[in-house]
Amino acid sequence: PWYIYLYTGDDSIIKENYEPMKRYVDFLTREKSNNGIVSWGLGDWCPAKTRTPSEITSTAYYFIDAQLIQKFAQIVGNPNDAKKYADLATSIRSAFIAKFVDSITGAVGNDSQTALGCALYQGLAPDALVETIVDKLAENVKANGNKLDYGILGSKYVPNALADFGYRDLVYAMLNHTDFPGYGFWIEQGATTLWENWEGGGSLNHVMFGDVSAWFYKHLG
Repeated sequence: PWYIYLYTGDDSIIKENYEPMKRYVDFLTREKSNNGIVSWGLGDWCPAKTRTPSEITSTAYYFIDAQLIQKFAQIVGNPNDAKKYADLATSIRSAFIAKFVDSITGAVGNDSQTALGCALYQGLAPDALVETIVDKLAENVKANGNKLDYGILGSKYVPNALADFGYRDLVYAMLNHTDFPGYGFWIEQGATTLWENWEGGGSLNHVMFGDVSAWFYKHLG
């Protein structure tokens, strides 16, 4: 709903679905949140190598969802809800930083590419540590031979975060790598479609890693 509104200006889907979307966030708050932290969910599904704790990515989406309900409340004309969910988003961000971000080193969770990229892309990196976290992410990729090491959520976070903060050339090298794992590796195996996982098991026509196409528009186009 947010992207339809962002790209077209049509707010009808937001107005039609405001209440059920709000109920979903309220469900997370009531049933799945533990002091602002949500671990429920599949997380960074089908990672190349390093697994990222689902509580990092799920809490980040809880934060984004609260922010979206705040925006939706403004669109439907409900200032009380707008304040309520703005306050919720602020509290979730504080909980995320307190639990996952090292205030000295800038480490995020287990310091995986997905964890670092998540903090940056989802707006959860403390302002004073953004540059440190970006550099840590870039060094992670370089130390891995310019290869990606993430699953479906990291495939959105990492390329966008690196490119947004000045590392477009590194993303270009990462996406064009022809060794395992990566898109270039798929092409070397004869792929003409996106696969379900980096190894090639399962579906060979799957959209899970498809955000790279949006990256082409935003950062190449």
